[in-house]
This record gives sequence, C-alpha cells and structure tokens, in this order.
Amino acid sequence: MDNYTPHPLLRQNHLQHTSSSHDVTSVPLSSSHNSHSQQNFYSTAPSPMRQPPIDLHRSSNRSPAGYNPADLRYNSHNAPPQSPSSIGGNSMHEPLDQYGTPGISPTSNHQSVPGLSAPKRAYRQRRKDPSCDACRERKVKCDATDTASCSECLTRSVICQFTKETNRRMSSIKQVQDLQSQLTEARRKINHLENILQDTAKTQGSPQTSNLKMPGHGYRMETSVPPPQLKDFDHVRKAIRTYSRGIFKIPPQYKPLAPSPRLTAAEVTLPPRDITEILLGQFYNYYNAHRPFLQWSLFTQQIDKAYEMDSLQGHHQLWVAMFFAVLACGTLQSTSRESEGLDPDRNGLRYMVIASRLLNTWTDNLSLDHARTSLLITMFLNEQNIQSAGWIWLGSGIRISQDTGLHVTSGPWPRLERDYRHMMYWAIFSYDRMLTLDGRPLHLYEDEHDVPWPNPPNEPYTNSHGVPKPTTAPGANGTMPHIIPVIRLIPQLKRTLKSPNIASATLATWDEYFHSIIKSYPEHLQNNSTQSLEPFFLHSVFPLQVAQMLLYRHNLTTLCSPQERHDALNSCIRVAYDTVGYIRRVMRTTPPSPDGPMINSLDQSKTLNDRIRVQADNFICKHIWRTTLMLCFRGDYAAALECVRMSMVIDDMRKINIACGRNLSWFLSQLLSRVTTGQIGAHQLDLDEEMLAYATGDLQADPDNSWIWASDEVQSADGLATGPASAPAVTAPAPSPTPSEEEPKTALLTDPEVSDWGGWARVEALIQELITEQEKQKESQHRYSLSTHSSTKRVQLSPKDTPTRSGASPAPPVGASRISIANII
Repeated sequence: MDNYTPHPLLRQNHLQHTSSSHDVTSVPLSSSHNSHSQQNFYSTAPSPMRQPPIDLHRSSNRSPAGYNPADLRYNSHNAPPQSPSSIGGNSMHEPLDQYGTPGISPTSNHQSVPGLSAPKRAYRQRRKDPSCDACRERKVKCDATDTASCSECLTRSVICQFTKETNRRMSSIKQVQDLQSQLTEARRKINHLENILQDTAKTQGSPQTSNLKMPGHGYRMETSVPPPQLKDFDHVRKAIRTYSRGIFKIPPQYKPLAPSPRLTAAEVTLPPRDITEILLGQFYNYYNAHRPFLQWSLFTQQIDKAYEMDSLQGHHQLWVAMFFAVLACGTLQSTSRESEGLDPDRNGLRYMVIASRLLNTWTDNLSLDHARTSLLITMFLNEQNIQSAGWIWLGSGIRISQDTGLHVTSGPWPRLERDYRHMMYWAIFSYDRMLTLDGRPLHLYEDEHDVPWPNPPNEPYTNSHGVPKPTTAPGANGTMPHIIPVIRLIPQLKRTLKSPNIASATLATWDEYFHSIIKSYPEHLQNNSTQSLEPFFLHSVFPLQVAQMLLYRHNLTTLCSPQERHDALNSCIRVAYDTVGYIRRVMRTTPPSPDGPMINSLDQSKTLNDRIRVQADNFICKHIWRTTLMLCFRGDYAAALECVRMSMVIDDMRKINIACGRNLSWFLSQLLSRVTTGQIGAHQLDLDEEMLAYATGDLQADPDNSWIWASDEVQSADGLATGPASAPAVTAPAPSPTPSEEEPKTALLTDPEVSDWGGWARVEALIQELITEQEKQKESQHRYSLSTHSSTKRVQLSPKDTPTRSGASPAPPVGASRISIANII
C-alpha cells in the first residue's frame, strides 16, 4: 500500500479544483503526526478498505449526476472524526478526508479532478433520526417516529423523550411535538388535581387559603375624578330635565332639592326645654360621638328657633320627625329612669312613634334627612331589643341612602356637606355590618361605592360656604376609624363561616390578619396594654373581639373532629382572655381628665358606673355574655366573675342584658348540678354535648351552622306541629301544656320572666359556689395523690375480716363512695 500513487489525470484535476474551490482540501500529514493521531483516536478502529480502481471514462464526466463522492475516498464511517486540533492549519468549516492508518493517502500533494466539486462531499453517513434518551443509555437501536414512541420505551413503560444535550441532531419538528405533548399532559394533570381539591373543599367544607381576599386596613382617600365642565350647556341640561320626566331620573347629585312640606298639625307639641336639653346632651355624648352624621350646630339652631316660637307649626315636617327621633335615642342613655320624660319605655317609645308617623316615605323626593331619621329609628328599636322592626327600618334607610346618592363621591356639594354625606353613608354602612354579625344577610357591599373613609367634620374650622380644612387621616379621637377595618372584613368572614368546618391554614391566615389590625390601633387600644381604658373605647376594640369569637367558635359544631373542636375552644378562650383584659382595665379607670379624648363635659361629672352604663349597648352586652359562657364552660370562674361584675353594673340599662343574665343563671345552675353530683368532672365538659350546646349561645341561632334543631318540629299558630311529610299521624291529641311549660311565642321577655331568674346577684353567687366546689375537688385530688404515693398508708377498698363467697363480688366498703371517678382519674 506504500507504493500506491494516484492517477496523473486525477492529481492534475485535483490541483485545478483546489485553486478555485474549498470543498476538498489536501493537507500533508507527516508520518509521526499520523502515528500520534492513530494512537489517540483510531487505535481501536478497523483498517479502512480501499475502493476499487476508478473508471476514467466515468470520472471524466463533468456532470454532477455522474459523480459519486464515495469513489474518491476510503470508507471511514466506522472511525470517529479527527479533532481539528490534531490537524495543523485546517479550518473547522472545511472537512477533510481522514484515513485509518498512516501512509494510506493518495499523496502529500492531493489533487482533485476538475469539475467534480459541485455537490459537497458528505462527512460520513449519518442517521436520519437520533436515539431517545433511554435507547442512548442502553445503547440499543431506537425506532421512534415523529408520532409514536419507540418499542423499547413502550416495553419498559417509560417516557420516550429527547432531552440529552449530546443529542443535537434531533429534528426540530419532533422536539416541538414532544414539548406540546408534555405540556398537554401537564395541563391534564393540573386540571385533575384542581378538581380533586375542589371536591375535597366541597365535602370537607375547607376553603382554600388562596381564596381569601383580605381587604386592606389603610386609610382610603377619595380617588374619583369629576368630569370636565362643559361651557354653554345650560340649555341642554334644562331640556333633559324637562323632557326626561316620566322616563328616567337624573343623577341624585345633580337633582334640585324639592320643597319639603311643613307641619300644620297642632297636636305635635314641644317637650319641656329642660328635658330636651338633657336628652340632646345624652345623644351627643354617645351617638354623635361615635357616628357624627348630624350637622349639630345647624340642628341646635333650628331647635332654638322652635322654642323661641314655642311651637313646631311651620317647621319642615321632615325636620320635626328627625328631632323626635333624636329625643327617642337620647332616652336610651338615661341612667335615672324615674325622672319624668327620660324613660325609654314610656317617653322614648312615644317620641319614636311621632317620628315614624311624620317620616313620609311615600314621596319621590327623598333627601338626606330621610336617611338620618330612618337610621335613628333603627338604633332606638334595636337597643330596645325590637330587632325585627329595627331590621326593617334599616333596610329603608339603606334604600333611601342609595336613592339620594350617598354612595356617589362626585357632586357640586360644599366641602362641609360632602363630609357629612360621607359620614352618613359610613354610619349606615357600619351599622348594617354590625348587625350582620348576628346572622343577618348583608345589604351593602364595599365594591359598589367609592366613598372615602369618613373624616369627622370639625365644625369650628368649616362653615356652610365650604371653607376647606386640612385633610388628615383618622386619629385617636372617635371610634369610626377603628371600626372600619373590621366591618370591611365581614363579607369575607361570612363566606368563611359558610363552610361546615374551617381548615387550620385558613385560621392561620385569619390570625395574621387580626394581628395586623390590632397592631394598627393606638397604644392605649392594644390588647397587651396595662393602662386604664375609658368605657367609650370599648366600641373601638369589641368589634374585632366579636369577629374573632365568631370565627373560632365555628369549629365547635358536631361536623368537626374532636381535635378541631378542642382547638376551637382554646382559641375562643384566648379571645375571652383578651376581652377580660379590656374589662379589667375599664373597671379600674380613674375619673376622666378634661383633656381626655372624646369626653364631653356632661360625662366628666358622672361616676365610673354611670359612664359604663351609658356606653354599654346591645353589642357590648352580648359579647360579654358570650365571653362569660366560654369561661364558665372551660372552668375559669375567676375570669368569668369579672365579666359578671361588669354586667351587674350595666344591669337593666339594656333589656338584652337582662335576657343575658337570665340565660347565665340557668346555664350556671345546670353546670353546678353536674359538678356537685359527680355526673361529670370540670375537665370533662368538652365531652358533654348538652353543655357544649348551651355554651355556644347564639351559635344555635345561625340558620346554616346550628345543629340542635335538626329534628325539631315547628308549631304553627294554632299549635299543630308541622313536621316532615313522612311523619306518622297523631291519633290522640296531646295534653295541653301548663302555662309554665308552654313555649313563648315571642323573642321578648315577659314581665314574670324579667324577675324570675334572681338577678345578677344570683349569677354571682352561682359562680362563687362553682369556685368553692372547684377548690374542694382540687383538695381531694391532692389528698388522694398523697395517699397513693405514701409507703405506709394505703387505701383499703374492702375490709380484711369480711369473708367473700366464691363467685360473688365483694361488698363495697362504707367509705368507698367518697372516692369518685374524677378523683381516681
């Protein structure tokens, strides 16, 4: 093979071709260099075979169709390509023919046949498709196609994919198809997992934490931008007002005020001036301090004019209705009910009836005073515990506020009137949200309006002409800035309470949100503060306490597991301890300072008990009652006693407080009978379903989450029970119940029920008995523990000298009854 020389014609053609083309390049390789390359790269490659001799007649053909590149090279496709670094002076873009052994080269001055360079010579015979990852690892033949996996992957049940970096010759179309199929498979799996999560949420009732949309509790400023004013458009506005009547109403902010009818009846007279002054002062100290929606200076000026005329005739009928509604609400704050004209049951109810009769809602020209009067009537009825009627009047006030455009921020109002409109809307909004915590549905939603947070109008710095005042964020004065973050979370809270049970992740999210709201409070409203607290500020902190209690109490239902109920009870007790901390700070409050926040001069002369009685409304009374039930159920009677003592101070100031005391008296008597008779230990109350139902209180009033009414029959007005259709027919009439056993037909207490429970003194005495019984049980447990651990003294369960018959149980000793099951545990 060393004596081989190419044909002279082939060498000449190759030299001519090299001068004009770079398709084939000949580089002389020395013997030593080829030997080194052979040692590194081709030591294991088989020796190449030389091709047959070239037919000169076929090689002289210059047509590309008659040219075969395999005729001019040795078949070296079995050997790997030589690295460019081992070939001196070679370009990576110009492939060379490599040979397996040194000396097997046509010549050092390689030439090409002229005219044979049209098609580029192939480097080596390549495969059409690469192998998949699995076949490459196993080094087997891969028969994968563009649409199907290879047989090897199908047999092994693995994914046939092409992802290796070394596999760079894969078809781009196949790569895109593989990626599309993988994406489709991933989407299918995601949809399947989402369906599983949704089904789990429906069956278990656990809303996902990601679905919680917590509102922010930062100060929200006015963001609406009024439209640009159009010049010379008065005739257009006048034409639309004229020819749109009977079809549509123009926006309320641009509707002209219609004249209000004046009072002509002489039977409506003014109350005595001194009574009016007292009631106005009591109203201002409480209602106008929390929700200042009345323009107080203008309102009192009109009152002065009425007393100067000594008659209400000639005044606007709507203003007279609002005046008597204010007097009715003022009677609710009277601490001395024996005085003439201050009793809410007699005088307040009469004022409210006058206001409701003078309030004309059958008009198409509603105004802001219509909404104010409706809200005042709602407040009076709810504080008198006439809840259904108050709920109806609140709905009227909400619809009036929407018809008058209180939810609209743009309008040609002066600055002072705009502030009062915003305050009025938030007063109705907050009152509606507070009542929904008792199970009522929502009337208003925040996403339906863009009203900024109310800034209590400071009348000395404003006037009716709208002189602007500095806009500041809500400060420590007033309770509305502290209530708004709570009332904004109520819709999400009610959605969470719709589930049969609440997941721990959801509860953790709520805990963080509650904690962030508490941290936004001033220092004196923090739950870990130790400074004294004025009763006025219970309205700032108790709404959040109520929201927490309702959330945690939800998992006490029978649909939850024992562990969930145990955790729910612990969370309720934690909220109850925070409430007791606020009550403890209020009960040791010193007399108010004249520089204290939001304390009127009329309040400074009152004692602490009077200030508590004035500030305690139905909302506060019910939360103290819930807290007392939970603490007594857990057995912390000392903390419950502090709540009871505050309820004793409130006493009959609120009718609902009497109903709460009556319920507590009965609950404590049931609890005391169980503890004293040894039916169940104080530490085992968690397992008593009956006592747990009593302790949950108004949770059993929730139509969605109460569990004790599942098999109850509802009696109709004629006394017949209306049960399910499959219930068996009653053949014999049931005996008529006695008056003492007959269930009441109304939610209000009768006169005998108001006084038959023994008063708050009996509630306090029952708790003292429970404390004494608890101490006795602890002492007996301590003695029993000492006796069982003593090496000399044993507990003898049967006398030694008493013989026992075979097969008969020994008789119990005389003193064995003293060792109860609770003591043994």
